Amino acid sequence: STKFCLVLASNRPEDLDDAVLDRMDELVEFPLPAAAERARILAQHVETALNGKGPKTSRGRVDCTDVTPAVMNKAAALAVGFSGRELAKVAASVQAVVYGELEDEYTEVKQTLTGQASHAPPRPRLTAATLIRVVEWKVREHQSKDRMKRAGAALHAPTSGGSGVRGGGGGLLSDSV
Repeated sequence: STKFCLVLASNRPEDLDDAVLDRMDELVEFPLPAAAERARILAQHVETALNGKGPKTSRGRVDCTDVTPAVMNKAAALAVGFSGRELAKVAASVQAVVYGELEDEYTEVKQTLTGQASHAPPRPRLTAATLIRVVEWKVREHQSKDRMKRAGAALHAPTSGGSGVRGGGGGLLSDSV
């Protein structure tokens, strides 16, 4: 049948084979999110990772009152070049740090209060400093991946030709066959 459309999406179109790219009729590039978009995306992912959409967990909700819009804007400004997927990974790391620190704090409290096994763990809390620390760590990781990618690209650079599709935040490749 000739009545169908194949749609491909990639955050890394430069990794697609030139023969595949040559068969695409349309290329639509979606740039990486700007700072305001990154702040909104990161805030949404952090809220979902820490407080979810479902019923409250036994730990209760995470206190995020320290993370103001200004703090989220600062975090987003640090995350230049991050895609939405990478921002979701930042939120997952924030979640791990918040609950990891909570476990450490709870263990110390339990050890101090021997004989009080019924002591409830403290309410989890995301501070501005923790969010910024995690974002800075993920930025260093992002920069390291970029360096490795550039080093690998230099080693495997084509001797001639090329698709002409490089960079960008991702795109939609469409081929109506």
